[in-house]
Parts: sequence; structure tokens; C-alpha cells
Amino acid sequence: MSIKQSFLDACQNNDSLKCAMLISIYRNEILQEPLFIFECVALGDVQTLLLMLNNGLNPNLCDFEGISLLHLCWQLDKSDEAGVLLDFGADPKQLNIYGETPFKTAMRNACFHTVSIH
Repeated sequence: MSIKQSFLDACQNNDSLKCAMLISIYRNEILQEPLFIFECVALGDVQTLLLMLNNGLNPNLCDFEGISLLHLCWQLDKSDEAGVLLDFGADPKQLNIYGETPFKTAMRNACFHTVSIH
């Protein structure tokens, strides 16, 4: 069973200790594919995002290009998710490998609705 499936099962069973343990493993694992938390953000799964952040997920998590969860929110115009990440301390000035902040990413993609929450 994947970490993703184990985590989702633990969430459904309200097993917060197992959730925290899996997040700890998840943070330390080198994955070959995109982190599933990026899927949660892209799909608008605020509940899973909140659960992971409440159990210790770093709100400044990045992929191999330095694209943070906040970059992704502002690229996809996900204002609810961006607000949650900012509430948990996501850095709006974090740069990706292209030298862009999440704000610059939003402006490049014309996502003005999301930018207005900042």
C-alpha cells in the first residue's frame, strides 16, 4: 500500500497518530513522482490539505523545480487553498528555480482572483 493510500485510510479512520507518522515518513521520503499533496491542491481538496498541515506538513513544500504549494495555488487560481497555506505560514516570497515568487507566477498566468487574497 502506498503512503498516499495509507494516509487517506488513516484520515478516514480519524487516526491522527498514524496520520502524523505517515506525514513524517512522507516528508523524509525521496519520491520519483509528484507528491500527492500537489494533487490535493490541484483538485481543490482543502480537507486533506488542512489535515496534512495540522499534522505537520511543511506549507513551503516544493517539487524538484522549486515550485511550492503556494506557486501551484496561484498558478491554478486556487484561492481557498492559497489562503489555507498562508494561514499556516507559507512564504509568499519563496522563489522557484526560475526566480519567480508565487505572486509573479499568478501574474504570468493572469490569476488575479487568487492574488487579491494576498
